[in-house]
Amino acid sequence: MYGVETYLLECLQSIADQTFEDFEAILVDDASPDRSGEIARAFAADDQRFTYVQQAARGPGPGGGRNGGLDHATGEWLIFIDADDVIEPEMFAEMVAAGSSAEADLVTCNSVRLVGSSIRRSEFHDLSHPTDVARTTASESPWLLLDSTPWNKMFKREFFDRVVGKWPEKVLYEDIDAMTRAHLASSATAVLAKDHYLWRIRVDGGSITQETTTINGDLAQLRELRKAFTAVQAADVQELSDWFAWKAYSFDLHWMTRKLPQCSGPDARTLAAHMADTIEQLGPSSRTQLRKASQSCFQWILDGDEKKWATGVRALNGRLFADGRALDVARQTNDPAATLLSTDAAGGTLKLRLSVPDVDTPDAWQLEMGTRSLVGSASPTPWKTVQGVASTLIRPGRCAVEFSVDIADFPFDLTLAYLAVRNRTSNLFGTVGRSLQDRLRSRTDVVRAAHAGGCSAFPFFDNNRLMIALNYEAEAVVRTELTSTAITFHLSDDWQPVKDVLTLHGVHEHAPLRMAQSDQRAWTLSLDHIIDAQNDGAELLFLARVDPANPAIPRPVGGLASAQTSHSLVDRNLEVMVATYGQLAIRMHRTGISNIRQQLGELIQRGYIPGL
Repeated sequence: MYGVETYLLECLQSIADQTFEDFEAILVDDASPDRSGEIARAFAADDQRFTYVQQAARGPGPGGGRNGGLDHATGEWLIFIDADDVIEPEMFAEMVAAGSSAEADLVTCNSVRLVGSSIRRSEFHDLSHPTDVARTTASESPWLLLDSTPWNKMFKREFFDRVVGKWPEKVLYEDIDAMTRAHLASSATAVLAKDHYLWRIRVDGGSITQETTTINGDLAQLRELRKAFTAVQAADVQELSDWFAWKAYSFDLHWMTRKLPQCSGPDARTLAAHMADTIEQLGPSSRTQLRKASQSCFQWILDGDEKKWATGVRALNGRLFADGRALDVARQTNDPAATLLSTDAAGGTLKLRLSVPDVDTPDAWQLEMGTRSLVGSASPTPWKTVQGVASTLIRPGRCAVEFSVDIADFPFDLTLAYLAVRNRTSNLFGTVGRSLQDRLRSRTDVVRAAHAGGCSAFPFFDNNRLMIALNYEAEAVVRTELTSTAITFHLSDDWQPVKDVLTLHGVHEHAPLRMAQSDQRAWTLSLDHIIDAQNDGAELLFLARVDPANPAIPRPVGGLASAQTSHSLVDRNLEVMVATYGQLAIRMHRTGISNIRQQLGELIQRGYIPGL
């Protein structure tokens, strides 16, 4: 623990609420300057499974804190949890069961990002955990090397002491080399595709991995990447080297290209030089499978051609299109660079219009939907394939294809559908990205969601990948009411949660606004609190329900279309709208933004924007 008083209690509570109860939690206070130690001591006093340990500072980096806890841990298995994250209640139980059944050295589970008020996919965790695997190794499943985070893993104690031993101290990104070596050494690894770990992206920017003002962290990351790759090369298995390099190119180096335009001249040149050293060591084998823009940029950096790489990354605004695919998929198929042009909803049907390459067989395009990433290695078979209908040529080399998705076809209780587009005859297969047209449309009042059978389907983007969120509580709110002092959400008679409470979460605020239950089916919040949030910079407040025992995990709550707006809300410059995942949100308009949105909507409806 270091400087995590804002988040610590939620982390500790999520550990205490595990269904598997036979554990010991060692809480290491690495000379934290805030109230973290006080909070941890109080928690340990109330639960004998928790032990508080105070030590002199052994940072920066978490290695010294983790090492300080190892001498106190007596369990058969080890898990290292970061003090600002939270875990799902079944994590320990399911990981112990999987590890014991496989007689595993290592158990690893999927992770999602907890960003302010929302839960988002972690792309490289999705690719490295495509499906449950009872027992495997890195050689059998080389995509495991895409994941080098330590906190979503459980280690047999004997294995950890033998392979890792002690964490490097006063080192940033110390986990890359250690976790790579652990993957390589494990004789049996159990993989869980379930999202057990919630990795918090700190709204205060306080996380080590979120440092954006200097390149110190980037240089440390590059150093550890090179060190880890040396270990991979020592295994003398080309496939392992290729997969590790693919992850480095697609994620680590990709994000650094986005940072280059933001650095000062000297820092940019230093970072580019160290990137070049790393690119040279990783070699060209995987790099040649990347998209052309990424290949060119990395080659310019490798050549030390500052004029080209500086111009290139600025022209792209650092937004090189990383491959959201696994290496084996990239080897076998070409990326269609498909983008969403527009959406339309009519009853229970969601219509998606995509821009795709204009090939000889335009009617061979199909949309594939699955419960896991469909462009990851070992991905499950899609549960639904929708045939596309070619419509118009939108520009030379690109055409538009329409797909109609029936909500009734979605499996019951599915919350997220992964999408991929494939041409059966032209060797094209990949995810769907976002077009300028769709970005503009999303700022208007165009209806994007389809509704049927108590379920609503909402197309949305995460990391430039199109997905469909399914919300079975999208009709929980039947009416919103605004008085001179408060806003009230009236719930349907079918809404069941008993102990949960309704909250409003800001995008960049950690603490939610908690509403009061005015009666059995109504929750109310003072307008003063909303105005305070607006004055603090919030423009959106998302409606969610949370379990008081684990308030860090918001569950989206939605409402009927007829319940979304009223004249009184608009008059007060407030609007209740449907947001990503189908939850209701209060949008606090700025006058200029409101005018632009209205005018943009009129232009789109009248067809005055070229390309629309």
